[in-house]
Amino acid sequence: TFFYFFRLKNKNKNMKKLILVLFLFLSINLEIQSQNLIGLSKKEVTNYILQEYPNENLTPDWNKTETGYDYVSFERESSTLAYYFTTSEICYSYLVVYPYSKMNGAIEYLNSKFTVYQNEIWIDYNEVADYKYSIQRKEGFFIISCVIYKTH
Repeated sequence: TFFYFFRLKNKNKNMKKLILVLFLFLSINLEIQSQNLIGLSKKEVTNYILQEYPNENLTPDWNKTETGYDYVSFERESSTLAYYFTTSEICYSYLVVYPYSKMNGAIEYLNSKFTVYQNEIWIDYNEVADYKYSIQRKEGFFIISCVIYKTH
């Protein structure tokens, strides 16, 4: 789930370690996956999305989760993007909502880019942190979510 690492004991220590690891990861590894903006600030995420899709006139829609964490969503023609932030305003998770007509293409993409871990779960193994992508099927749409699976 999106809140996996927030349930860890000694949250502040773990959060500081996670943010440091993510900063190092983003500094070392220049090949950041498209739209995987985990580790970036609210401003960096918003700026990236607005620059990535300049012709779509996207407007950031800021909200809070039930547990009080900020998230921003962007409505696109065929998908919705949502990025979730820590209290330190660092992105810790994101998801994309698609119509079922995009399911086969999404699975093909995930299979081609990442390692299949379990049914509808993929791992993106990296030097500093690994990311878990998963599909959640809902009525009328599906969600691809990305969270940190493990830091090294």
